[in-house]
Formats: sequence, structure tokens, C-alpha cells
Amino acid sequence: MLNSMFKFAAGAVLAVAFALPAAAQEDPNLTGAPPAQQRNDSDQPQSFGAFGSGVQEWWIAAPEFTALLTAGSPPLSYAGFHYYTSAGSANPVGYFAQLPLPSGAQIASIQCYVNDSSATHDVPFSFQKYDHNTTSNTPSTTFALGFSSTGATGYQQPSLNVSAADGAVRYTVGADHYLYYIRADLASDTSLRGCNVRWSRTVSPAPVSATFPNDVPTTSGFFRFVEAMAASGLTGGCATGSFCPNDAVTRGQMAVFLSVALGLHFPQ
Repeated sequence: MLNSMFKFAAGAVLAVAFALPAAAQEDPNLTGAPPAQQRNDSDQPQSFGAFGSGVQEWWIAAPEFTALLTAGSPPLSYAGFHYYTSAGSANPVGYFAQLPLPSGAQIASIQCYVNDSSATHDVPFSFQKYDHNTTSNTPSTTFALGFSSTGATGYQQPSLNVSAADGAVRYTVGADHYLYYIRADLASDTSLRGCNVRWSRTVSPAPVSATFPNDVPTTSGFFRFVEAMAASGLTGGCATGSFCPNDAVTRGQMAVFLSVALGLHFPQ
């Protein structure tokens, strides 16, 4: 029998976000019904990499930039590991790729790999956050942070450092539902290979009040972490208002703790 310190919820999982480039307009295909995610996840790490707070990377390949701003624009064409718009298309054309990071992720930077040998066009990018408020049924663009290739020097790696506030991935906050995208504006004489997103997992922010005020008050150094465990359903404490932070954990308790936290399972 498990020690009374932990009352685990067996079904819980661990709770683990310059102006617009080119046309400075609200993107019509994203502010209403967002484009369907067209990613083929068969070859992607479903766990989004390792657990823990270390820096991880997520690669967004050029073919994933499939949502088009301009109606009738062509899909990207391929040449030499890079992708570009078809000759004769409007220049430049805006392409979008959705960022599929887990809620609670913290984006640190975005770096894209392009071939800009054009004397006419650079390759502008922007990291964009879109909101749909379900109470007012109103879509909006929350922010668009821009970066770009420059000159005509060929292969370049333009990058954007993202602030802690802008890089916090939260898909649902009250009545607001968010989506995150990278936009690339490509012409027939510029091309894109992909973008690399550097991110890390974070622990949920501390709440205002304590779930276990008797022994883990808001002033405790363990407060934020114990509250994250309680909010995820991993523990109900040892008694009303108490967590018993100094009690020992048995191997049996550890098995339940890790299995619920990681969602471990066996195939049928």
C-alpha cells in the first residue's frame, strides 16, 4: 500500500509559447479558421525530445511552409536542398509554418537557413502569435517579430532572439486560444532550407495561494515545484493542507510517480 504522503491520480499526465514582413496586413487565412496542420509526424520525435529544462532544438523544414498568404500562390519548388517559389509568381510570396511545440515550452531563438543571392529581394521572416477569443469570438494578431537576410551574399542564417515574455508558449489562457507561426517571404530568386527553433521546457509559474499551506507555504523554496506537481494531479499531499515534504518515498511510490508523470504504458 502506498504511503499516505501521496494520493496519485492514475490517469493524470505531467503538465509539462519589426512589423510584419512584406504586406503589413492581418493574414486572412490565419485570423479566421487557421490552416490545417499539414505536418507528417511519422518521422518526428513525438515526445518533442528529452524531458528536463535543457535547451532543445526543433527543425522546421522548408516543405512545411505550406500556408499561403496570397490566394493562388504556388507551392514551393525544390532545387539543391533549398525551396523557392515558382518562376512567374508574385514576388515575394508569404509562406507559413506552424510551431508545434508543447504548451509550457520557452522559445529562446529562431534561426533560418536561406540562399539570398538576389540583388532585388531579401528573405524577411517573422515569428507570429495569433489569438482567438472564444468569449467575443474575435481573432487577432498578438505580435509579429521580424528578422531578415540582407544583401546578396548567398547562403545566410538570419536569426531572432526571443524574449522570455514573447517566447512563452501557452495555447489556452482563459478565453484566449493561441497559435504560433513562422512566416517566410520568398521570391523566385531566393530560397529557404528551413528554420531551427531553440527551446526548453519550463515548470508552471507559482500560483498566488498554497495548496499545502501547513508545510509548503508560498515562502517555501519548494513552493513552485510542489504546486506544479499538485496541479498536474501527481499528488494530493498527505493530509488536508499538508504535503509532508520531509517524508521518505518508497520504491513503490516512485514507480507510480514516474509512470503517471511520464505517461508510461505497454502496447496491447
